Amino acid sequence: MDVKHILARKGRKVFTVEPTAVVATALSFLAERKIGSLVVIGADGEIAGIISERDIVRALAQEGAAALAAPVAQFMTSKVVTSTEALSDIEIMKLMTESLFRHVPVTKQHKLTGIVSIGDVVKARVETLESKLMNLEAAVASIAHEVRQPLGAIATNGSAALRFLGRAQPNNEEARAALNRMINDAHRTSDVFDSIRSLFREADVGRQPLAVNDLIVEVMQSLSDELKAHRINVHLDLGSALPLIMAHRGQLQQACTT
Repeated sequence: MDVKHILARKGRKVFTVEPTAVVATALSFLAERKIGSLVVIGADGEIAGIISERDIVRALAQEGAAALAAPVAQFMTSKVVTSTEALSDIEIMKLMTESLFRHVPVTKQHKLTGIVSIGDVVKARVETLESKLMNLEAAVASIAHEVRQPLGAIATNGSAALRFLGRAQPNNEEARAALNRMINDAHRTSDVFDSIRSLFREADVGRQPLAVNDLIVEVMQSLSDELKAHRINVHLDLGSALPLIMAHRGQLQQACTT
């Protein structure tokens, strides 16, 4: 999230004060508005400084009650650190940390367009991290869903192979078919992870010429146990002489089995 988005959410209202205003007026304004700083604007309309609660506390410690009658210009911070709207939340946080500023005016073409506090930046950063965490949780859930199906099929076919081999007269053909299905499902599991890795590469990586009919047969084989469990019979009526398509095998299989 950048400074522009932070301002769009919190508002662009900036409370200002003139350099000639007395500290007591500034202090009263800070308390009334429940804010931490005021931007000091000179007669030319430019930023002359910034006065914060910290500046006023320091003034009172140095001058006592007499500081309240002094002009803001006497105790304001004149070397103001400003930000542009393009800075990211990380960049503005670094700027605040290095400059020891808790409030940073935002300018655009030398005009004051807003102000951000350390609280605004921390809130934005937390929201960004929470959003990333939610996306990560969704990705993990998706991976678990995609991997669970082929792993379940491997376990089912492994059990079937053991039953075929454990008979008084082992059924080697059925056992071999079950083992071949296990191999195919193991490859499908690998394809799931290949698909995930491809999300972080260029879009065309992993694309290859594919025969649609072969893909359909593979998908139906992977779903065979689930279909049988629900007593569903499937009859394939595949077209002939279909052209090859350029696609990612694993991603298409996931789309068909999800």
